[in-house]
Amino acid sequence: IAEQGSISVVNYSDEAAEAAGIAAGISKLLAVGIDPREIAVLVRVNSLTVAIESALDNLRIPFIVKGSSKFFERREIKQALLALKVESDSEVLSNLSELVRSVCQSCGWTERPPLGSAETKSVWEALSGLVVLADDLLASNPRSTVKDFLDEISQRATMQQVPSAAAVTLATMHAAKGLEWDYVFVPGLADDVVPYALAVTPAAIAEERRLLYVAITRAKNSVQLSWPNIRRGSQNSTSMPSRFLRDIQSADIDFSIAEVATISRGTALEVPVPPTPHVCRICGRGLTDSSEVAVQRCNACPSTANSELISALMQWRDQVAQEMGVLPWLVFTDQTLRAIAEFTPKTREELLNIQGVNAAKAHLFSDAIFTINKNF
Repeated sequence: IAEQGSISVVNYSDEAAEAAGIAAGISKLLAVGIDPREIAVLVRVNSLTVAIESALDNLRIPFIVKGSSKFFERREIKQALLALKVESDSEVLSNLSELVRSVCQSCGWTERPPLGSAETKSVWEALSGLVVLADDLLASNPRSTVKDFLDEISQRATMQQVPSAAAVTLATMHAAKGLEWDYVFVPGLADDVVPYALAVTPAAIAEERRLLYVAITRAKNSVQLSWPNIRRGSQNSTSMPSRFLRDIQSADIDFSIAEVATISRGTALEVPVPPTPHVCRICGRGLTDSSEVAVQRCNACPSTANSELISALMQWRDQVAQEMGVLPWLVFTDQTLRAIAEFTPKTREELLNIQGVNAAKAHLFSDAIFTINKNF
């Protein structure tokens, strides 16, 4: 089990591997006695739950999809409650837990979560809520009766508090607001998902960042953030990790959930600092042009970069961009590649010091860059 308040960042080969990894992680939590109701998988868009649902099914892990339909209006719930109302009018005393289980079984419930259609699973999820509620009532008061159970249901219906099944919760980040779980998994953090592809204005990007931090702070114990290298929704092309992971995954920053919580309440993630003057590292002249700042050298001073290295880096960059289906400058600009050729970084820390290189790009491309540098 992860350390209290910890955040981990995991990269998977594709969506199927990500879903399988999350399901395996949940299985380990359940094996040591964690209540499945204290585990959640939060996604940016509903479509991302499909692979997760399949992986959980494969391990027979029960789950509910939050917000699927109104609980108290479901046909099977009305049938079960009507049957229990008949039993409450009877003078025959029955064990509450056994009675609720029997009634729910007559409506299609089973002890183990079923495989099959989404509707079959949805019925099981709803009826499981009644079973768990009966168990909880008996745990708090062993003398609880069917009438006590129906009174509790009536109060919950008035307050729209839905009984939850003994299952893992799958929900969108928006639907998770105001809720908490001990363990949270946040998959699919590719850069066109979080921030969402349609979020293009500064305000929209800021809202996407806040939404991710809200998802992170739904965890009371630990949270795992992840992204797949390949996404089916992007024509099976390589995806970039969310730019927001840069601040969490950075080699010299280890955010805890508590620290991210302060961010989600409005504290700026990157505290602005006054700009420092840039000077040429050779002659000391002040620099203002961005191309000069990138290499910390004025155009009047000679470059130390190997022209063949620059050409090799650009050829590699263009090939990567073609494989990813993006414009070359989205991988690295020419300016950044010239700076890499000039400084020839040998460690990830040195690479991160170059303008235009963030933690995500260093994570994806550092090995290739170091290999190219060694050949020149």
